[in-house]
Amino acid sequence: MTVKRLLLQFLSMTLYIAVHAQSNVLMKGQDQLFTDMGIIPIVGPASPKVKGDVYLFEKSAKCDLFFKASKTMEDVWINCDIYNSQLILLHNGKNFSIDFTLVDHFVVRGSNEKFVNSSNLKGVEPNLALKVLVESPNLSLYQKTELKVLKPSYNEQLGIGTKDTRIVSSSLYLLFEKEKESSLVFKTSRNSLKPLDYYNELKEFMKANSYDLENEGDAVEIIKFYESLKYK
Repeated sequence: MTVKRLLLQFLSMTLYIAVHAQSNVLMKGQDQLFTDMGIIPIVGPASPKVKGDVYLFEKSAKCDLFFKASKTMEDVWINCDIYNSQLILLHNGKNFSIDFTLVDHFVVRGSNEKFVNSSNLKGVEPNLALKVLVESPNLSLYQKTELKVLKPSYNEQLGIGTKDTRIVSSSLYLLFEKEKESSLVFKTSRNSLKPLDYYNELKEFMKANSYDLENEGDAVEIIKFYESLKYK
């Protein structure tokens, strides 16, 4: 074996060791970052043993995460397990649980939808992901996904009913007016807007435009109309 060949093998081996050493350092640093930010691996099944959709998104969404400690994770895949109140980060084919108390808000890439941590809002149950529908100097409108757990109803004697625990999701709206201490929580029925000023005008506006609070786009237009009446 020539000296040149030996030298090439030596350089090749040195490069191999250096690359792998650097890789390990990066991985160790990344794990430490995850630990510092309250991100831990999920062990076992990520979803509960119930039937029904328990996640905020149908599939994981690419988002930018903004933490309360002025840290940011950009362009990451996440989902929210509403049933277990946890944010899930998909990284390198594995699921990680994020301590949602550390999260301020996140923004979905592409759609630019913003979700805030409810702990930022007074009088609301903490650590829920609320979708921002309207955000203005006068008021804010949020959408909250609610889960209702339906227990098994099977009757062995009659042989009827369901044997599974099921989950059904629905939406609530939270309206915050800046001068008020509390929020108005309302469902998707028209009558739920009765506590608001200008209710009769709102009712006529909805009827004239065939607006339905079941549709979040309609809800946005209704609240914007309400804002135009009250904050002229």
